[in-house]
Parts: sequence; structure tokens; C-alpha cells
Amino acid sequence: MAAEKERLAEIMLKHDIEWEKKGTHEKLLSVLDFEKQERQKEVAELEQIISGSQEELSDILHQQIAAGQETEQIRKDKAVI
Repeated sequence: MAAEKERLAEIMLKHDIEWEKKGTHEKLLSVLDFEKQERQKEVAELEQIISGSQEELSDILHQQIAAGQETEQIRKDKAVI
């Protein structure tokens, strides 16, 4: 990679092209570290999905309880009539 950069710099110099430094170079990761980083992202995404699903389940359970209470109230009202 260093040799390629050197050759590219030589060609650029011949054509009066300046190498622009953007400071965006990221540290190279080993395959293991990269995979670990990707798994961490996946785990974070899955945790968000789980959290959303738990909230949804909680809402459904509350609706079920409310429906049960309404049903019971209707039965009581019919028994009075």
C-alpha cells in the first residue's frame, strides 16, 4: 500500500496535482476486531427491536385486560336485566 501511495504521489507531482489531506483516515482493524465491532452494532440494533417489542407486548396485555374488564361488566349488566 505504501509503494502504491508513493507511485501515485510521483504521478501526481508530474501533473502538478496536489495531494489533499482530509484527515479521514480510519485506523485499520484486524478481521477479529472488525467482526467484533459489527457484532456490537448488530446487538445494539437487536436490543432496540427487543425493547420496541416489549413495549408493544405491554400495550397488547393492557388492551387484553381492558377488554376482559369490559366483557365482565357487560355480563354483570346483562345479569341485572
